Amino acid sequence: MSLSVTQCSAADPLQTVIVPQLLMVSGLGWRDTYWGLIIPQLSGCAPAALLLREHVRAIPAVLSAGSSTPSCNPESGESG
Repeated sequence: MSLSVTQCSAADPLQTVIVPQLLMVSGLGWRDTYWGLIIPQLSGCAPAALLLREHVRAIPAVLSAGSSTPSCNPESGESG
């Protein structure tokens, strides 16, 4: 049995990935193991982390600067 990693986009429904992942996990002998639960889920983490990173980078510096007021900063030595 040949194993191949399936490429899918974020627009593909979850059901289109389940059967190829089951075949991959079964082919590797990981059925009923923690590896079989964890490893297939890692393939979906990279795009989500990239999207979150880009979203956070898009926040203007003005909004980020407003979140660090001197009275709320415990290292400033001032008590509010």
